[in-house]
Amino acid sequence: NPRSLKMTTTVQDWCGQVFTQIDEKNDKYHIAQYSYFESEGDKAADTEGVMLEDEILTRLRINPASVPTGNVKLIPNLTYTRLRHKNIEPVAAKIEMKDIANKQRSVVVTYASGRRLEVDFEATFPHKIMRVGEFDGVKKLSEAILKKSIMSDYWTKNGNEYANLRGELGI
Repeated sequence: NPRSLKMTTTVQDWCGQVFTQIDEKNDKYHIAQYSYFESEGDKAADTEGVMLEDEILTRLRINPASVPTGNVKLIPNLTYTRLRHKNIEPVAAKIEMKDIANKQRSVVVTYASGRRLEVDFEATFPHKIMRVGEFDGVKKLSEAILKKSIMSDYWTKNGNEYANLRGELGI
C-alpha cells in the first residue's frame, strides 16, 4: 500500500479527552475527531491522501529509500496538530536525507511554519531510530534519544516479575 491505512491518537488533559482517527478510503483520508470540549464537538472530514508525518518512522525502519525527498505535502503529526489546535490537513514541507556520523543517516522535515522534525537512524538494517527531535525554529520542543534496547519477546514480559528489565533499559 502506498501509504498508511490508519492512524489514531488520544490526548488527555486536565479537563477532557480528544480522540482522532484517520482512515485511508478510496485514495483519500477520512478524519474523525471526538472531543470532550463542547466548542469543538465531534467532527468528520475528508482530505487528500498524502503521506502522514507519523508514517515517516515506519518507512525508515522498513525501507528508508521509501521516504520521499524534496518538496512534498504531509499531514503533520496528530499529537502536534492536537496540542497546537491546528487543522488536520496537508501542508507543504521539504524532506531532506543526509549522512551523519557513526554510520547513521538523518531525515529532516521542514515546514513553512518553521517547525522542523529531525530523525536520526542507523544506515544499515534494522535501521534503528536513534533520535527524534522536534523544533520550532531554533527552539527545541522535544527530543527522544535511544539509550539502550533489548531484543526480546516483550509482549510476554507484562508481569511484576519483569520489573528489573526497566532497570536494564535505564528507565
